[in-house]
Amino acid sequence: MFGRDLFGEPGWEILLAIYIGEQHNDGPTITNLTGLSGVSPSVTLRWLNVLTDEGHVERVAHSTSPDRMHVHLTAAARDALELYLSETLAETH
Repeated sequence: MFGRDLFGEPGWEILLAIYIGEQHNDGPTITNLTGLSGVSPSVTLRWLNVLTDEGHVERVAHSTSPDRMHVHLTAAARDALELYLSETLAETH
């Protein structure tokens, strides 16, 4: 689903950071995501645009601060990521 081009790129770290961030609170904001993924704000925004265009992520308005956005995986991307992670972990055991 993600294609080989994504692995080794900041987009992969961003997807993983969103996945982890969704486990806590309402998911990461774009500002939090920059810190979680370890890439610059401009790279984060560029990759978020790519990942949004490819249908992997969506941006949702913050519940109390409309000028802030939360970033979430789409259901299909979450399912694919969980499948990938579970298969990868199964191979290591």
